[in-house]
Amino acid sequence: MISKIVFLLTFLLSVTISSFSQEFDGIKIDGSKSSFVKAMRGKGYSVKSDKGGSVTFNGNASHPALKLIAFFSPVTKLTWKFVVFLPEQITWYNLKSQYNQFLDLLIEKYGEPSNNYGFFSNPFTEGDGNEMTAVGIEKCTYSASWTNPEIRIEITKYKQVSVKYENPANSLIDDREKTQ
Repeated sequence: MISKIVFLLTFLLSVTISSFSQEFDGIKIDGSKSSFVKAMRGKGYSVKSDKGGSVTFNGNASHPALKLIAFFSPVTKLTWKFVVFLPEQITWYNLKSQYNQFLDLLIEKYGEPSNNYGFFSNPFTEGDGNEMTAVGIEKCTYSASWTNPEIRIEITKYKQVSVKYENPANSLIDDREKTQ
């Protein structure tokens, strides 16, 4: 069952990553908040919460394990950032495997990342049996990023892999609106 879920998520994200700089599940990472939310709902994603500047979605029938968050600029409500969270893992082996699998997909699509880190901070080391504890207290850094397009993959303290996309043009608008 877990292998089917991993396969399904791999397929979804490989399709997503192939055009991730432009869209997710056929939805452009751009435009107004209302049009973006409407498009996500049209694809079967449900709104879990709406905090004004961000909307959290639950996965749809095809991809129920995904959690997604879209961020919007404060004045014009433009979509400027989108984050996909993969399911939480309970073992270091599964978490690292999931991370490496999606890192390889991103490298295949975008080439070598601008930054790529994989290490544990003292007193933790890989192989000590305490890897998941280290992840939970942020003593584990597995992260890679690209500058064009602006994409980042990382292992989060919540024991899951996240893939983030930032729309550079809309990000500048967001920054400008926050300083007005």
